[in-house]
Amino acid sequence: MKKFLSIVIFLVSLLPGILSGSTYLVDVTVECENEEAAYSAYLKFLPLPQGKEVAFSCRWDDSSLGHAALVPLLKKYGYKATFYLNESGKKAFWQKVFPQLYRDGFTVGNHTRGHKELPRLSANGIHYEIMAWKMLLEYRSDQCVTTFIVPYGKINSPYFPGVDKLIGSILRRAGIYGGSDFSPEMYRFYGTDKRAYFSGAIVRPGDRNTKMDKFDADVKRHLAAGAEHLSLGIHPWHSPADLKVLDACLKKYAFNPRWWYCNENDYIAYKFLFHNAKVVRKVVKGKIVHFQVELPSPGRLGSDTALDALCAGKVVSIRHTEKLPEKIGIASSGNGLCAKFPGVRAFLKKGGDNTFRLELTNNGAPLEDVKLTVILPPVFKDEQQVLSCGKVEKSLNRSVYKYTRRDPARESSGRELTAVAVDFVREGKAGRLWVQHIEEIKHPAGTYPLYYRYAALDKNGLLALSCGKGDLRSFTAVQSKPEQRAGIFSLRPEPDWKTLPLIAVVEFTGGRSVTLCGELPPEVIINGKVFKTSRNQVKFSAPAGRCRAVMCIPPGVRMLREIAVMVR
Repeated sequence: MKKFLSIVIFLVSLLPGILSGSTYLVDVTVECENEEAAYSAYLKFLPLPQGKEVAFSCRWDDSSLGHAALVPLLKKYGYKATFYLNESGKKAFWQKVFPQLYRDGFTVGNHTRGHKELPRLSANGIHYEIMAWKMLLEYRSDQCVTTFIVPYGKINSPYFPGVDKLIGSILRRAGIYGGSDFSPEMYRFYGTDKRAYFSGAIVRPGDRNTKMDKFDADVKRHLAAGAEHLSLGIHPWHSPADLKVLDACLKKYAFNPRWWYCNENDYIAYKFLFHNAKVVRKVVKGKIVHFQVELPSPGRLGSDTALDALCAGKVVSIRHTEKLPEKIGIASSGNGLCAKFPGVRAFLKKGGDNTFRLELTNNGAPLEDVKLTVILPPVFKDEQQVLSCGKVEKSLNRSVYKYTRRDPARESSGRELTAVAVDFVREGKAGRLWVQHIEEIKHPAGTYPLYYRYAALDKNGLLALSCGKGDLRSFTAVQSKPEQRAGIFSLRPEPDWKTLPLIAVVEFTGGRSVTLCGELPPEVIINGKVFKTSRNQVKFSAPAGRCRAVMCIPPGVRMLREIAVMVR
């Protein structure tokens, strides 16, 4: 009977679409007091590393020269940090400060490429801001980027219903698993499983006018509320006087044996392991018990932090046997080469048979354990595909995704980005090569795509007051009578006015009758509803609050256009 019981198989259910194809097995061996104890032994995963009650990380936003003053201060007291960067940094930042932000326990996180308000972008625009920047940050740092902070804390818009859930889908596509943002429960806003997206409670002593009592109050309040993860931040705007106060704050809370001082990658990776690691096999041989544990790969998590567990009264550290990438590159869209991986050339091509194909040639050492993670743009329901390819000695030509024909112009404008992460081991060293395909999606003249009912979008997916290469030159309030106000503006098409439509937006406060008049197009979209123009006028009753009118001016109209908003 014991022989029959010596092997126990556990059926597991992993999070669909999050872990599929990105896990591997780790062997864990525990010696028990006797055979009976071995048969009853099991692994109990700990929510934080053994002996720790609170995780404490630091979050610092934007590509600022001010990070240089924070780095030695944090190191002085053993704190770890994640720096959420965008592309706005000056040359001196990237040359002198940036290299300090991804070593010695520090990591870099995604704060979007252009630090734009995401609800003002199209779906493709949001995806490009997050995904293109993830790849570029990984390339610059050779570090997996799995954390994210939304610019300005804005994830909703009355003109783009459901944009918060769209952002959540795009983060899942991009392999982003958390970040200490404006809520400790960001997964609720993003519509993501609570076992797959993790945040923290923010401690804010002040970016300017830093105060110890603010630090104390936030720590006390969050701990009283049961917070497990505290994160210090947000901006590195400290004066020398502020840095002295911050030094005192850090000194006061340093070296607490019950606190785990970590960066945000490590915390998020640990929590992901805690919720998703699975025991799939148990074998007992005498008083020795062997477990096989299924873990998400460290390259997927952005950290190789170990998972602690209790077994038969002992603390067991479950360590990764796979490695994080040592180098991360991006294949040139021109020649498919990347200097970090000599001899490797790769392209991602969109074929006429409705497929994306990866074409890779290798003239160097073989690529072992090759895995492809396909990141799909938001027009596709599928968010990711993970494919195992084994060993690649000379070439790989493989279909990575077959898509259904659709009308992308009616879904989202801007750069539609599809990317593939090629993870491999070469001569014992792990690497990652990003390969991408970008297609410019333009809207047919005279159509109103889905997102145009809520926003106006340029070719890069950015909401502007005028789009399609147009320029809103002015919006001037003119006082004519006490009960009447008029806003007059002019639109100036750019050189490609013959081929591109001009999309203009007017925002105003409602709560009364409004007349939109002037050189109007045949239809105007107001708060998502289409109104027909009659005698160059649209009259309507505007609801209270902020209202928006969207107008599509057809290609070929070169004259300046003047439109007035009359509010009575």
